[in-house]
Amino acid sequence: MQRNDVAWFSDANTGQRGINNALGAIGFGLGLTATTDIHDCMCSWDNQCNQDQATQCALTPGIARDPNANQKCAGLTTQDEVAVFRSGFCQ
Repeated sequence: MQRNDVAWFSDANTGQRGINNALGAIGFGLGLTATTDIHDCMCSWDNQCNQDQATQCALTPGIARDPNANQKCAGLTTQDEVAVFRSGFCQ
């Protein structure tokens, strides 16, 4: 399977907001889905969560997926964001 997601960032997407959005975009491309924790990097990815853009977001092992988000695998209620990033980049 070929991964080919593209994320677009405007010039206004700077500072901590830009960093948080980049981590979320990478996570989304790696198969993670939305969460409802405002401090998590996957908050606001295909849901109505309003991420805290003033602080650094976190990648969380064992965090609950948003059951209302469209991007989820059937039967999975949690995701290990740290493990997904490790498997995507640390091989």
